[in-house]
Amino acid sequence: MNKTLLHTCILLLTVVLLLLTRNSWQGSSAEYLIAVAGIFIAGIPHGAMDHLTASFIEKEKFKLIRYLLQYILSALIYLLVWLFAPGIALLLFLLLTAWHFGETDMLSFSNKQPTPVIIFMYGLCLLMWLLLKDPSVTLQWIQLVSGNQDAVVAIMNILEQVPHLLWFVVSAVLLFSSVFKQRDQWMSVFIFLLFMYTTVYTSLILGFVLYFTGWHSVQALQHIRFSVFKQAGIKKLLFNAVPATLGSVVLLLLIMKYGKAEWMQSSSLPSLFILLSVLTLPHMAEMHRLYKWKLSASKERR
Repeated sequence: MNKTLLHTCILLLTVVLLLLTRNSWQGSSAEYLIAVAGIFIAGIPHGAMDHLTASFIEKEKFKLIRYLLQYILSALIYLLVWLFAPGIALLLFLLLTAWHFGETDMLSFSNKQPTPVIIFMYGLCLLMWLLLKDPSVTLQWIQLVSGNQDAVVAIMNILEQVPHLLWFVVSAVLLFSSVFKQRDQWMSVFIFLLFMYTTVYTSLILGFVLYFTGWHSVQALQHIRFSVFKQAGIKKLLFNAVPATLGSVVLLLLIMKYGKAEWMQSSSLPSLFILLSVLTLPHMAEMHRLYKWKLSASKERR
């Protein structure tokens, strides 16, 4: 059994276990604790090694101070957009996330990258499948973090009219088409899609966190592990993520303390959402560079 297949099987079993025990956690504080724990155990750490990834790609050209300044500056600029134009920031976040999810998933099952249009459309459909399982709850969150801006709410109302299952079907077709010639990956893709389908029976928050931390973040860590760290152990991998993860915690505390909007001060989850989004912009750019390097290296080996 290859590692990707094993990973998808573990995720599917996890969802089944959660569904069997959902009466004990659904709607309780345990649900939010699972979400926050997953984000800090895998979600943030998978982006906490971007500087090491950049060092690996740039080699002697890499300058840590310059890199950190650029990284922090881009995150701060995006944070300002959130504070003064939350609707635009939210739309940008959704577009970036769709591309990032699509790129990581496609390369997790295949060493050949499809066209940018397929990557983006797959990522967008997958994201809509996760977010629109409970439109009323999603709309509440959208209104909360966007400052109830009419344009954003209108877009979400339009997307809500699309049959929910269609998002899943399109994402499944696009993913299978990308690995059609790689029969050794068919079972992995099938189990992954089965996992994704069963997330619809969990809550909105838990379904998203299961995908983001349980699948996406772990797969990204695997890409980093085998490219940058040359198959180093998971302990070494996570140890290298500690400094930047702690820095993210400090940034989260600052966002919670100085965030002007009422919704940012009423709960830790909105602030955590903002933290993830402002780190997405520089992180996505770094992972894109890594994926390009991997594809180039794969072509050279062939």
